[in-house]
Amino acid sequence: MKKNILVVCPTARDKHELSKPSFLEKYHIHFQRHDDTLLEKVLCGCIGDFPISYSPENQIETLLQFCKNNAIDAVISTEDYPGCIYASVINTQLETPGPTPQSVLSCQHKYYSRVLQKQFVPQAVPKFRLLSPVHCDISKINLPFPFFIKPVKSYFSIFANKVNNQEELEKALSSSMPPALFLQQLNWFLDKYSPFEFNANYLLAETLLEGVQVTLEGFVFNSKIDILGIVDSIMFAGTICFERFDYPSQLSLSIQQRMESIAKEFIHGIKLDNTLFNIEFMYHPERDEIHIIEVNSRMSSQFADLYEKVDGFSPYQILIDISLGIQPDVKKKQGKYHVASSFVLRSFKNQRVIKIPSKEELLHLRQMSPDTYINIDVNAGETLSSIIQDGKSFRFGIINMGANSKEELFKKYSECKSNLTFEFQDIDSPLHTLASSIALDSAKTSS
Repeated sequence: MKKNILVVCPTARDKHELSKPSFLEKYHIHFQRHDDTLLEKVLCGCIGDFPISYSPENQIETLLQFCKNNAIDAVISTEDYPGCIYASVINTQLETPGPTPQSVLSCQHKYYSRVLQKQFVPQAVPKFRLLSPVHCDISKINLPFPFFIKPVKSYFSIFANKVNNQEELEKALSSSMPPALFLQQLNWFLDKYSPFEFNANYLLAETLLEGVQVTLEGFVFNSKIDILGIVDSIMFAGTICFERFDYPSQLSLSIQQRMESIAKEFIHGIKLDNTLFNIEFMYHPERDEIHIIEVNSRMSSQFADLYEKVDGFSPYQILIDISLGIQPDVKKKQGKYHVASSFVLRSFKNQRVIKIPSKEELLHLRQMSPDTYINIDVNAGETLSSIIQDGKSFRFGIINMGANSKEELFKKYSECKSNLTFEFQDIDSPLHTLASSIALDSAKTSS
């Protein structure tokens, strides 16, 4: 019999991947009815309160009742907040495989994640300080300028800023906090499922990290950790905005093994179990230093088909296997391609979208390259700033592709772009200090 899988707070990518025949033939996939734009509406000030049905108590009760009524065998989520926390609570109450709420919250609360990193992998942690946006004694921060300041609960790097002096720090203290409504659910979970003294109404200051940025992804099943791979993060020159993500990593094997060792020590230390995880690392070549940027107790769904293209497995299958109590079967280098990348379509100025690729264009591209994944985030008539952005640029889509060499990969990407019609109209941009070029035309032929 087919197993019943509930996906909590499903994303568009979840629905795309889990609606493939390879999953529908084996499982009944149930997607929770969920407004995935709700937090974006909160962050942009479009709503002043959640519907009563969205309170954690009501959501948990509704999810548990759904599981009972539909004989749910496994509960999963790839959504960082609040999906992964809800899934951990539901799995705990159903006694089905999944991480504990406290271990998930240990990753979600970036200050306590740093505290635990300092305990288990001190060599990989930058200097950091917890800051109150209301009662902050600047003289006691004791970090050299410049440094980074961000909320202890971030979302797409929104509100995260580099501060170069005391004046910028004072401004950041009053402008770096997300709305209280955004933190409401997290604070409820922290109060109920963690021993932490400080809730999410704080900021985190930490020394700047420089070098080569990567994302290590792995999973834990019955306390045994396996590493899936490492993806390189390629930035636009002179920015901290992602241009693309390359798999497999070009870092040396010895550096990758050091990262794997750090990851295993930390994941074991916080007792994270029965889940996928990803850790963003920074490697500084001149100092030969590895530091953790952040830890997430979930899979990186944007990279899922990169592994499928190169290695021949889907992290979604691993997630389902773990949730059913089945040892995942991980393959290596058994995919169709040798390399794969997730290209980010990005602009460095706000623009109005006049035209996006037609259904006919997208169908033609799927026929030319069936395993190319294209996701467009905007619609004609919208401005790029009308969707959640990182505050430094404007992302409007991604293209995931595979090839047997970097040269072939960039050629395929160039051909794909030439068959996608985007038209934009310039408007006044709030990002006056950034370059005004469209990132769609700036893929490089090497990393």
